[in-house]
Amino acid sequence: MKTDRRNFLKTTGTLTMGSLLVPAIVKCTAKGGKYSLPGMGIQTYTVNSLMVSDPKAVFEKLAEIGFINIET
Repeated sequence: MKTDRRNFLKTTGTLTMGSLLVPAIVKCTAKGGKYSLPGMGIQTYTVNSLMVSDPKAVFEKLAEIGFINIET
């Protein structure tokens, strides 16, 4: 693989993001899996077009699907 600035930044960025996940993974597997990751979240931007017509129904459907964390 050719080492240039773009590949260097891509590789170091990937390694950095991966290293941020390690504590959460270790915590989940420690003590026989007693701990769990925080619930799945979603950004409302992904359902922006639906939010215009009926936001309450959209939130109810997201909760039904399993999203418990919502970022506006």
